[in-house]
Amino acid sequence: MVIVALGLASGVLTTGAWLPQLRRTWRRGHADDISYGYLAAFGSGVVGWVAYGAASSQPAVLVTNGVTLALVVALVALKLRPRAPRSGAAPGGTPSHRSVAGRGAVAGRGAVAGRGAVAGHGAGPGAHPAARAAPGWPARR
Repeated sequence: MVIVALGLASGVLTTGAWLPQLRRTWRRGHADDISYGYLAAFGSGVVGWVAYGAASSQPAVLVTNGVTLALVVALVALKLRPRAPRSGAAPGGTPSHRSVAGRGAVAGRGAVAGRGAVAGHGAGPGAHPAARAAPGWPARR
């Protein structure tokens, strides 16, 4: 019974890791940053784990991967059929008042932290494209 509980707890954590991605995609209204190849490969692997869990009568494997498969299908649906972004997002889907994807960039500074730029530095005309303002953000002053 302890092994089943460990499997379920681990499955809840790894499956729950998909929820922030699904939430972000839902708010943005599209899944342009997730490739079809990734979704196909990952989804196929999850289908394999669901089949394995069913064939070996392992509820932890079956249930958690079944939920993961449902989340992957939801992402595929958003990728195939984009919708209007939720209110509070700029036209490009970028939040208008927060850092880009929560990576620590300062709004209005034009830098995307964690992508080779330090917030507020190096966003001049010759800078790496990641250091320039994201779509929907004001240009650096």
